Amino acid sequence: MRKAKAPSVVWIAEVLVSTPVAAKITGRHGLDPGELIRLVRSPPPRLGTLVRDDRGDRLYVKVRTAAGESVLVVLSPLAEDVWRVTSAYLETREWGHDE
Repeated sequence: MRKAKAPSVVWIAEVLVSTPVAAKITGRHGLDPGELIRLVRSPPPRLGTLVRDDRGDRLYVKVRTAAGESVLVVLSPLAEDVWRVTSAYLETREWGHDE
C-alpha cells in the first residue's frame, strides 16, 4: 500500500543519474538529463511529494524545461540530501495537466 505525504519542502544538494536512466529518458521523451538535474537542484529548496511503500522511498518533483515542457521527475534517496533520478515523464494533456 502506498503512503503519500502532502507536498513538502525538500533540500536537494546533489542529484545523480545513471547512464541507463539517462539513455531511457532521452530516448523515450527526448529530455536532457543534465537540464533535469539543474532544474531539480535549482532553486533550493524544492517542493515535492514523498511516497513510501514496499518498493522504498521515492520523491516526485515537478519541473518546467526551458522549452516549457512540464516534467515529473522521480527521485530515490541515496544519502542525506543526495538523490538519484529513477525516471522522468513528460506531463501531457491526456493526463489532465493542460497549463
